[in-house]
Amino acid sequence: MVWIFGDSFSAPFDGSNKWSSDYIKWKGYKPKTFGDIIAEKLGVGAMNIAKNGTCNDSIHESICENINEVREVDIIIIGWSNIRRFRLANKSGKWENVLWSGLYKTLENLQDISEETVEQIFINRTSPLYNDEFMKRINFLNWAFRNNIILHWTPFPEQFEMVQGF
Repeated sequence: MVWIFGDSFSAPFDGSNKWSSDYIKWKGYKPKTFGDIIAEKLGVGAMNIAKNGTCNDSIHESICENINEVREVDIIIIGWSNIRRFRLANKSGKWENVLWSGLYKTLENLQDISEETVEQIFINRTSPLYNDEFMKRINFLNWAFRNNIILHWTPFPEQFEMVQGF
């Protein structure tokens, strides 16, 4: 089995949002993701847990929620998101992923959080401490899945240029 965790760069084309739906219509079929293609080439199944617009905390949580299902022969692919993305508790008592591009929509779902506060959090997340935290998370997952093939990647390489080994 190939397990895929990540954000929209790893998520399946399921028509659950406008861009995915538009792309399926434009193509005339539901395209395969890289995870589908890899699993197909290896002759195994794919379990794609990736979700659009998610932050690294949510990606890590999805791995933790599925860790007991992953077998030693499975391959794990983690597509890490932008390190500045984060999540806050929303009015419904669930996590709300905060992305700069969707900030105004996000603020509608948050309780007692100002735009200024969110902007300050975005600025705070430029600290190198977040890179260190990220690498500790990767080291832990590499240890937890030490008997598996595990691949880490990101479409945001500029944020990890100073992170050794990524």
